[in-house]
Amino acid sequence: MKVFISYSVKDLRLVGFIADQIRPHAEPVFWTQNQAPGHDAWRTIFDWIDSADCVIAVITDAVVERGESVNQEIGFAKGKGKLVIPLVAPAVPKDRLGCLHGITYLPLDRDRFPEAMDRLKKTLAGLAEQKQRDAWVLLGIAALAVWGMSKG
Repeated sequence: MKVFISYSVKDLRLVGFIADQIRPHAEPVFWTQNQAPGHDAWRTIFDWIDSADCVIAVITDAVVERGESVNQEIGFAKGKGKLVIPLVAPAVPKDRLGCLHGITYLPLDRDRFPEAMDRLKKTLAGLAEQKQRDAWVLLGIAALAVWGMSKG
């Protein structure tokens, strides 16, 4: 299962830690780790979002101050119907969440960080299980279709 992480470059250390936490449950994809020189940046990012099963949005004061890229990535993901899981720092005013306002988020404060990571991992594990079930259903439907065509 692929997960795109949207973030401010100022939060790269935090993003690396989050990626390490979710790696047993998902394949994290984010700009600093996965970029390839010579490719169109936005096309690459939009392709990553398209192929992701969900998007994690790391929202800190750095994003609120100057997060045009994060806003574009979230808007693109929502436009594609992707699940967006916000991780929100306590310094971020709730009225500055933009298109994420009203979406249940996980807190990034020091006291609740382990709990937030546990909840994130459980959420991703559940999404992976659902994806696997969906794949089995599609395989079953395809097998029935082939069987039906062989009989008729």
